Amino acid sequence: MQTLAAYTQDGMAFPVDARLRPHGAEGELLVMPAQLEKYFTTEAQPWEALTYTKLRLVAGSGELGRLAMAAAEILFNRFAVDAGFAGAVREMRQKLQAANVSGKSIRTSAGAFYDADFLSSFLLVKHGIRPKSGTLRDRLWRCSAAGKIDKRDAALLDHAAELCRTVEHVLRLVIGRNARWLPTAEHARHATERLASQVLHREFPDGLEQELLRTFSEVRNIYDRVIC
Repeated sequence: MQTLAAYTQDGMAFPVDARLRPHGAEGELLVMPAQLEKYFTTEAQPWEALTYTKLRLVAGSGELGRLAMAAAEILFNRFAVDAGFAGAVREMRQKLQAANVSGKSIRTSAGAFYDADFLSSFLLVKHGIRPKSGTLRDRLWRCSAAGKIDKRDAALLDHAAELCRTVEHVLRLVIGRNARWLPTAEHARHATERLASQVLHREFPDGLEQELLRTFSEVRNIYDRVIC
């Protein structure tokens, strides 16, 4: 884990956050399928149902992966019929938003990337939509095909997520590290806006910051209508 997450002159291979395992930092580092099934049946929290929609087999035993995926279905089915699921999802999303005391964030601000991510995962669980795999774009349009959000909302959320992701990646290129919001330095901000415009083939007549804030407002409106 230390090797994967170490910063080197060539960057970082892959960040690993073991606190997200069952029982968090107090839990076993390696969890067997029977333990996972028991945890999903009685202990897992609503936000974990959203997280485990992204469970994938990437390497190793196919049979072990199948058992883990089957255990996750217990979690999904449990919260699909939970009357308090939507409220719990909104509460967790609010905690993430409130935790960003530094101000605006491309990920955690109201209407930012996490709104679209939470919304798609919520719908996949709540309505038993399958498969749950794919990019956020895939998941949004699968929810639309199932009739759970209309095409206009899916398109807006898709474009909003693309904008957020692009700005995040551009910021890494421009300032050399992760950043929660646009840089204050004029040169760096101009470079970020220019490169984001080139990547997305879009213009930002009122500036990139205003484009983000306007998009956040539209996304939060959809979020409030869907997760209620």
